[in-house]
Formats: sequence, C-alpha cells, structure tokens
Amino acid sequence: MSEKVSQIDGRQKRQRKFRASFLTIVFLVIVTQLCFSSFRNFHKNVNFSSKIKKMEQRRDEEYNKYLMLKDQVDNFNSAKNSEAIARNNLKMAEGDEVLIIINKDDEKKSKEEDKH
Repeated sequence: MSEKVSQIDGRQKRQRKFRASFLTIVFLVIVTQLCFSSFRNFHKNVNFSSKIKKMEQRRDEEYNKYLMLKDQVDNFNSAKNSEAIARNNLKMAEGDEVLIIINKDDEKKSKEEDKH
C-alpha cells in the first residue's frame, strides 16, 4: 500500500510540475504579447504625432500662401494694376499714346534677305 501511495504522490508531483510549467509558459506568452502590443502602440503614437506636426506645418504654409495670393488678387483688382496689365500683356495704349509693335520675325527675314 505504501508503494501505491508513493506512486500516487509521484504522479501528483509530476502533474503539479507539469501544470506549473504549462502555466509559466502561458504566462510568458501573455507577457510577451503585452510587451509587443505596447511597443507597437507606442511606435504608432510617435509616428502619428510626427505626421500631425508635419500636417500642421503644411497647413500653416498653405494658409500663408493663401494670404499671399489673396493680397495679389486684391492688388490686381486695383485700377492702377489693371492698367499696367492692359499695357504690358494686352498691348494697349492710353488715349494720347501711339503703340508701335515691331515684329521680330520680320526683322530676321529682312536681315536674311540683305545677306543674300
């Protein structure tokens, strides 16, 4: 009977060791998973923070560009600038002025004809 008791005690000890080993392994897997998840979340947080800063800087740059363009539009709307645009781009003249346009292609042709 004492042999049976010692065999049962031995089995129980092995079963306890197995359970303890199994629970230790499960615990280590859980802890590893938690550490990995925490690291990923921290990395995502840092990454998103840097993206937010970049986007805020870009927003500020675009807003400054918008203000500059708005000022340019306001300047173009003034009568003085409209007159300058008409004179330079549209080849217009004031009432007492005479506009002379020299065609550069004609000058080139006349020079080539003189050479021949």
